[in-house]
Amino acid sequence: MNPHRMFRIIDANFNRTREALRVIEDGVRFCGDTEKMASDIRKIRHDFTKTVIDSFGESIIQWRDVETDPGKDFSLPAQTTVDTIIRRNFSRAGESMRVIEEYSKTIFPEYTSTWAKLRFRVYQMEKEFCALFFPVLPPKPFLCLLLPQGKGKVSSCISRDAHIPEAILVPQCRNTATFLRASRVAVRTHPHTIIFVEEQADIALLSGAKGLLLSTTSLPVAEAKKILPGSIIGIRCPTWKNFLSALQQHPDFLLIEDDFSDSHASGIEFLTNAQKNSTLPLVAGINATLVAAEEIFKAGAIGIITTSSFPRQSMRYIQKKKKNIYSNNEAS
Repeated sequence: MNPHRMFRIIDANFNRTREALRVIEDGVRFCGDTEKMASDIRKIRHDFTKTVIDSFGESIIQWRDVETDPGKDFSLPAQTTVDTIIRRNFSRAGESMRVIEEYSKTIFPEYTSTWAKLRFRVYQMEKEFCALFFPVLPPKPFLCLLLPQGKGKVSSCISRDAHIPEAILVPQCRNTATFLRASRVAVRTHPHTIIFVEEQADIALLSGAKGLLLSTTSLPVAEAKKILPGSIIGIRCPTWKNFLSALQQHPDFLLIEDDFSDSHASGIEFLTNAQKNSTLPLVAGINATLVAAEEIFKAGAIGIITTSSFPRQSMRYIQKKKKNIYSNNEAS
């Protein structure tokens, strides 16, 4: 094939990649308020542009032929969301970079590894974006720390040598300003931890928290989803009646609140029955102990919500349990 056609393919995908990365950069910067991620995307865009110019020269533009490009006319897309736009452009950037990687083999095969490295940087950023904007519950078993009222920093609530929990629950308090401040501090200081806000969707929205814990008598899950699209929403179930009511709302998880003080406490039976009657993820709380932890997970819970007084050895136990599960999965 005429090498000029190769340059035309590369130029077209050069433009697609830069455009896609710029769409992502502005989206996460202005709509996601994520300057760090925007800066990382900007760095990839600059590195990509420099690599193309270094590889093919600035004269690559001479092969551009917009007038006869059969793909220049597109139908208008339907209405969408910012998150969807960003995800589509991550896909667009990755696909375009793969095209450059493949077709450049016919001209400069020595640059293949360079394109691959840039492409995988985009994939990693896509993974980080999805984790930040489309969170999921941590894998079983996990620990969610319930902060004392008005506290936002986990470091002030757990012992120095304990593991940082994978989720944090900020409790509702009477003073709205204090509640909002604690939620914002938790979100800002622990960006890779899922922050749950208790009861108030407006506080979760204003603080940037990606989790909300409701009761069966508070805001319906469907309404909360409209306020916090893409967030994880759970319902607390202190009784079996609450559990049955919560199932009708289709939340992302259920918090089983009962007595988990030991392995024979009533909470274990509640969990066991709930697990048999629902496919939703179940979380146990709030007075679980090390003695009951293993029975809690055997009964079907994927995590435990507990206070800062949860014994240090209990946090170690959960981490050890998680390592064993990961090791068994890798072995199989």
